[in-house]
Amino acid sequence: MQQISENRKLVEINDNCTVTTDNNGKIINTFPYTLKEFNNFLVRTHCEENLEFFIMTRQFLLNDDKKSLRSSNISSISSRNYSNFDLELWDDQIYDIFIKVDSPKECNLPQYIRELFDDCHKRGNPPRQVFIIQAIQHILGLLLDAYSRFVQYIQQIPAEEWERRRIEMEKEQALEQAALELERQQQKLEQLRLSKRGSTISRRSTSHLSHKKSHNNNSNNDNKTQHDDTNTSIFLKSRKLFNKFKKTIQI
Repeated sequence: MQQISENRKLVEINDNCTVTTDNNGKIINTFPYTLKEFNNFLVRTHCEENLEFFIMTRQFLLNDDKKSLRSSNISSISSRNYSNFDLELWDDQIYDIFIKVDSPKECNLPQYIRELFDDCHKRGNPPRQVFIIQAIQHILGLLLDAYSRFVQYIQQIPAEEWERRRIEMEKEQALEQAALELERQQQKLEQLRLSKRGSTISRRSTSHLSHKKSHNNNSNNDNKTQHDDTNTSIFLKSRKLFNKFKKTIQI
């Protein structure tokens, strides 16, 4: 098994949260040094909320301030508010979940940082960027400590055991991929079936309308014929009456 040096640390998680990197920016994606295994370790040690907070909170940072995550100079970080900050989303996804006292996934934040967010929440104001950065940097420090323990945990397990787990993981991934492919094929078949059904219904509807139109035309012709017959009958009766009246006058 490939060993990892003690000085390698989790220093960054990219936006799609699929890889980790070392201090030199080199991607660490060799099993078991993966984000998934690290998250599993956090779950076992009951501190997975820190990783969730780190991932979810970054969406509320300005792009320029994301670069300041590694900086220890807090004064260099923007202190302005978002002009389009989604306060409702922040409260629902971050404050009410990770920051508020007794929240479902309350993070271990220093009291002074928590009070900054509490004050913003009471006033109905969005938190300043510097507040968010301070919270993220504190949580990142906790993650670095957890990652060091994660590395020690990995190195205590025999290489053969990790190889067995790797094979199992690859089998699970292959099964998941096959299941997804099967689902996609089923969706395509269902779309094709619905398309054919719609085409059949359309043809039936067109045929029905044509038949109905033809029937209406025949009905109109029949009505016209009946009307003509009626007029002829009335004319003949009127002529007979006229002739009879004419004879009566002559007598």
